[in-house]
Amino acid sequence: MSRPSGLRRPRRPARTSAFSAALAPSPQLRWVTLLLGTLLCSLLCSATCGGWSCAFGRCVKSSSPVKPSVKSVKDALSIVLVTSPIPSNPSTQLLNTVISSFDLIEGLEGCPLIMVADGIKLQEGRPKWNQGKISEERYQLYLEYVDSLRSQYEDHAYHPAKVIGPLKKRVNFAHALLRGLEEVETEHVLVVQHDRVFAERFSMSDVIELFQQYQELRYVGFQTVPDYTTYAASKFGKWVRCALPEPGLIPCFMWYDSTHVCRTRQLAKLIEQEVKEGEFIESSYGCRLLAEIREKKDHWTWEYHMKNYGLFLFHPPSPTSLNPTSARPLVRHVSGRTFLSSEERLKRGWPGERPRVTRGTQEKGS
Repeated sequence: MSRPSGLRRPRRPARTSAFSAALAPSPQLRWVTLLLGTLLCSLLCSATCGGWSCAFGRCVKSSSPVKPSVKSVKDALSIVLVTSPIPSNPSTQLLNTVISSFDLIEGLEGCPLIMVADGIKLQEGRPKWNQGKISEERYQLYLEYVDSLRSQYEDHAYHPAKVIGPLKKRVNFAHALLRGLEEVETEHVLVVQHDRVFAERFSMSDVIELFQQYQELRYVGFQTVPDYTTYAASKFGKWVRCALPEPGLIPCFMWYDSTHVCRTRQLAKLIEQEVKEGEFIESSYGCRLLAEIREKKDHWTWEYHMKNYGLFLFHPPSPTSLNPTSARPLVRHVSGRTFLSSEERLKRGWPGERPRVTRGTQEKGS
């Protein structure tokens, strides 16, 4: 009997031997194999792709920026600390306090540290500390101070440092900093003055992550007042208040010399082009920058500030285990010109340690 046209002969089912049936994987075995393959691929991706994750055997790029590990901060950041003559020389107690405060900041351990001692101008009579004008006697105390820094920190267990100076002449903060930047090999630098101490805990990797996320970012400082926005509004006007697309960054309107992080080569170029020897960045370029920002206040926004100035203060996430009270200042000014060592305080009949004042609400037990 003939088949109707267009119809094919039905295919016979394939014969399966008992041996091949025994080797065929069961559905449960297939799932186990798939899961093991996915796990292996994920491990390989995390080791080689950096910032990629594996979804059922396929590499998919993560949409969020990769947060650098704490271990990587020392490869991305160096510290330059600038010092100069102060009344407490030859005591290193003030600078020891500053460096001890580094231990509050997660990620600073192991970061290269460069100390630069500015030069001086010999002048008998009453010292002019902010100009580096001191007598021969005071200069000898300053030399002893710098030698003590070398002996304490060049082989320090936790914060080994390269100590430069005193420089051959007084160049002031900006160009002393520039000398230190010549020794920096990392992309970013933490700038520290000899009388600014960290006061609250946070992670430096969060700051480095912001620089990676925003290429326009030039300066990230750390507020020395509880609420910088309110402080700025009282000085410059209500226009400084805005919504924060990035909660970790508060617009800043002055290039403060206080503790901050910058891109190393960008900062060196700025000092070379904008600041003369004998000047501070804050009182020269900082003032010119503030005037320019205020002129643009009519169309100023957070985004405009990022694109044109890249000048911000860091605001750590709150509440966190590192910093549960982020409304407090992250950095405090100890004032090198009024600081007295414990030895000098005891000589005057004062307590060995300066009493600590807690502003705002009282802490429990105080």
